[in-house]
Amino acid sequence: MKKGVIIFSSIFIISIIVVSSILYVTVFQNRNESVEYPSYSDFYFGAPYIHTIHPSALTVNEWLEDLYYLMHIVKENYPFLWVRERTHDYNWLDLIPIYREKIINCQSNNEFLAMINDLVYALQNVHSFLVRNEYSYSFLSDMYQYVYPYSYAFNEYTAQAYSYWESFLSSLSYEMYQYFDLQIVYEKGNYSVYGASSILETYGIVDGSIIVAVNETPIDEAVKQVFDKDLLKIDYIRNKLYLKYLKPYHFGTNAIYKIKLNNSTDFIDITLNYGYPPTFLPPDFSKYSSNEYKLLDSNNAYMYLPTFSHQNKIQDYSDMIAFYEQIEGYDNLIIDIRDNTGGSIYYWMDNIIKPLQSSDLNFSFYMAYRNGTYVNSYLNNYYQTSPKISKVELSFLPAEVYTDAFIDDIHIWEWSLPLPTSNFNFTGNISLIVDDMTYSASEYLISFCKQTGFAKIYGTAGGGDGLLRSYLVFALPNSKLLITMAKECGMTLEGEINEEFHTMPDVYYESNFNDWEELINYIKS
Repeated sequence: MKKGVIIFSSIFIISIIVVSSILYVTVFQNRNESVEYPSYSDFYFGAPYIHTIHPSALTVNEWLEDLYYLMHIVKENYPFLWVRERTHDYNWLDLIPIYREKIINCQSNNEFLAMINDLVYALQNVHSFLVRNEYSYSFLSDMYQYVYPYSYAFNEYTAQAYSYWESFLSSLSYEMYQYFDLQIVYEKGNYSVYGASSILETYGIVDGSIIVAVNETPIDEAVKQVFDKDLLKIDYIRNKLYLKYLKPYHFGTNAIYKIKLNNSTDFIDITLNYGYPPTFLPPDFSKYSSNEYKLLDSNNAYMYLPTFSHQNKIQDYSDMIAFYEQIEGYDNLIIDIRDNTGGSIYYWMDNIIKPLQSSDLNFSFYMAYRNGTYVNSYLNNYYQTSPKISKVELSFLPAEVYTDAFIDDIHIWEWSLPLPTSNFNFTGNISLIVDDMTYSASEYLISFCKQTGFAKIYGTAGGGDGLLRSYLVFALPNSKLLITMAKECGMTLEGEINEEFHTMPDVYYESNFNDWEELINYIKS
């Protein structure tokens, strides 16, 4: 009798476990159907706020509130929704229902974090990003903790949250910054493959072979689909989007690449090896990692500047002045800012323009702002005295600026640089070499040179989003994740949005990958 009871009990318990498991799987798979989750209309987003809940205790409802808070801030304050619809062929707001379903089915904070990261990447703007470590959080806190309305995002709760998120963010960054054992770079319209001969041999390919497809999708079509994984640049000559280089994060670590062999009609399919720095590294697009000052010959001088960092401004000024003293009688000065991702506009204004200008220079551009409460709280506190003009007085602005989505005032940013009495008597030609990595303060310099004629510009289109003052900062209320976002729609005096069209060079020139001297020699000749 005991044996029968034991057997019966065991069967009963096993049955309960099996049924419970089936129910759990069924409920999880269909939880978006069986539970009434909140929608955007269920929330009221007035003044910015932070909840005291710790991120470790978040539920689907808190995740969704964060999603809709992000949507709210973008919908009311982001200036480039229309630009991205024109350049990238999608409306960011249309992604929200898709990501709502993804977030409802997230099983962990790790997965939720990846969703938010993807959505912010989908804004496709270099100044719009998820802050991914405690150091950056602290840096922004030092800058903005007393700046209204950003100050709400910096307090003990957000600081504690970033301590919690640090390991999750590190894991995400670890995944994002894996690299192949080969370099696949966008070069003159194609994705060319380069690498050490020993590694190329193991794959049966040679330098200069071309990626034509990934996972059986033509490469250009596949690239358009990873708008939520990396910044897609614009090839204005070929009218298509591209990635600067390919990495595992874009298409997955097991992606199959179809490669057309160089100087051959043959194709092969391969899966690439990958790993982490320092064994596996991204392509190096710059020959130098620090400032370079060279006398190329008796007529041509060369200066390379990898950054306009404010921290380097004073020290670099001394070195640059000493260099200018050497080249006062030279015919040509080549200033190379390829791969320069910006910093401070005062770096190049004080260290390049003022010492070398030969006449008075005036530079100006327009800035349009959205009608959102958040961005206008900042404008009303800090930009009250800015020169302004009503948009109805200008007939050449983009169509969206004339709608109610943007405020009436167009801000005018003006620089007047009179000829200094103590500058150098440099009467030679000044050339500026640029590429698609030059954005923010370096794009600002390109635009300055284009408008004033200070230097002749060589290379490709700049990286964009240079005509601005600063970016907007906010935190999601539950996760406390910090996000920066572009707030200015900077436009030339002709009404062209810099983020849409970037600054085109005077002489368009595409160099081959790893041929740093090619364009320099072209300018010399």
